[in-house]
Amino acid sequence: MAKGSEVTVENLALIFSLAILIFLYFYPFFLLFFSVKLKDVVSTAFDPYIQELFVGTLIQALLSTIPTLLLSLPVAFFLSRYEFKFSRELSYLLLTPFFMPSFATAEAFIILFGNNGFFNFIVKLIFGSNTNFQVLYSMNAVILAHIFYYLPLSSLILQQGFSSIDKDLEEAARVASANWFLMVRSIYIPQLLPSFTASLALVFIFSFISYSTPLLLGGKFTTVEVEIFSTRTQSSSLNLAFLQALVTIFFALMLIVYREKFYFKSLSYRKTEKKKLSFSNLSPSEIFLLLIFAIIVFVEIIPVYIVVVQAFSKVPVFILPTNISLENFLKLFNFDFGFGLSFIKVLLYSLSIAFIVSFVSTSLSLVFVFSYIRNEKLRRIFSSFFFFPLSISQTSFAMSLMVAYGLSSIKLYGTWYLIAIGQISVIIPLTVRIIELSWLKISDEIYEASMVSGASRFTCFLNLELPSIYPSLVSSFLISISSSLSEFTFSNFFSTFNIMTMPAAVYELIASRNLGLASSLTSLIVVSVIISELLVSKFLGTEFKVL
Repeated sequence: MAKGSEVTVENLALIFSLAILIFLYFYPFFLLFFSVKLKDVVSTAFDPYIQELFVGTLIQALLSTIPTLLLSLPVAFFLSRYEFKFSRELSYLLLTPFFMPSFATAEAFIILFGNNGFFNFIVKLIFGSNTNFQVLYSMNAVILAHIFYYLPLSSLILQQGFSSIDKDLEEAARVASANWFLMVRSIYIPQLLPSFTASLALVFIFSFISYSTPLLLGGKFTTVEVEIFSTRTQSSSLNLAFLQALVTIFFALMLIVYREKFYFKSLSYRKTEKKKLSFSNLSPSEIFLLLIFAIIVFVEIIPVYIVVVQAFSKVPVFILPTNISLENFLKLFNFDFGFGLSFIKVLLYSLSIAFIVSFVSTSLSLVFVFSYIRNEKLRRIFSSFFFFPLSISQTSFAMSLMVAYGLSSIKLYGTWYLIAIGQISVIIPLTVRIIELSWLKISDEIYEASMVSGASRFTCFLNLELPSIYPSLVSSFLISISSSLSEFTFSNFFSTFNIMTMPAAVYELIASRNLGLASSLTSLIVVSVIISELLVSKFLGTEFKVL
């Protein structure tokens, strides 16, 4: 009887999960694909402007990826091999930019590299007051911002790769007096290649589908994602969204196949003893690695620092604020975004949506994982599927939701429901990953012993599994709140004259060149993200894994 009850409960959860997947993902893309005519898609694909757009986006993604990987190699190696006082805190600082909203990075670059920013201040000191170096509003600005934003992600993946390298082989090579070049060629490259390739693929895909960074920093340089947003009210945008969805789905499929066949098999995640650095007795190579690590952490933190500090300054900030004031915050709280939208309303909309999205995302993720966690085949299918929402075009996704639920007979455009649906669809893959990793720590022996004792599947879930995964549920809820508050694509796509979230409000302030108010609003979002990150690390008590 218990066995029959177990099958029934899990089957019901699976049926419910499939219905939600159809609602969030399959049905919207189905409508998008069948809302376009083949001849119009072909015509769009052969349009010289569209082809130039795809080539430019591709080149930008490649130029963003290569330097990111090269810079992250020494950082990842250092983090995987050495430990010293405050090393863990510095590691969290390095990851902070990865968790902060991408539009905050763009905003920091506007402050740093603007005509009156810190960079041009140094240029004028060196080359004269009439010298001005233009970095912003070009492909170069987008590439620099992507390098900054994705370097922590690349370092995280490569750190896992370095940690999984067979230490016995390394020791044997040292005993045999193998030189550095031979060790790199015969040991490091073959064993690090899966992680290197995975990092390359992920950074490339994220750079290719980046939206807020090229929108805010690209200027005349534009990408496919920005073009879809710019033409979203035109019928031709559906054809471009269709093409972008096909391209990014192809990229996602390649990443999933590689992940299943090569990446997982290459990692053992063995806990190894890190060498404790003694600053009084450092070798030249250790000094070099420590210096690179310190410089990169410093560079990564500067934009975060600049955005927060600028919020408390009346004048542009170089390094330290010279005129500390709460004027920007006071102005922000009294700012009118038009059509009756005050900042207080924007804040309340954002917080309300964030709490609803967090509750729904965490609850649905719990049901998803419950439905497949004891079935290895289903688990691999679901785990692979949830890479799609993260690695396919977000603007194409937004267009599909617009067609399915925004402008259809349901007519959700202009309501907070559509923003919430979009945010839930991209947050669920993150929360599923967190809950699944925690659930897998429950040993099969304990679970089977509970079932043998006569407990039903649902009783086992309530009394054994739910208490064990409770920290991951809290972490998922916190991650969901910070992700919702900082989510840009769907917020910007679906915000209207009567509904606006904080990221969309930041975009309006930056577009009107009101950087002081934009910084104060962004700093509120960044601080909430950092607090959530610290709380999540405390609740989970384990390192964050991307793949």
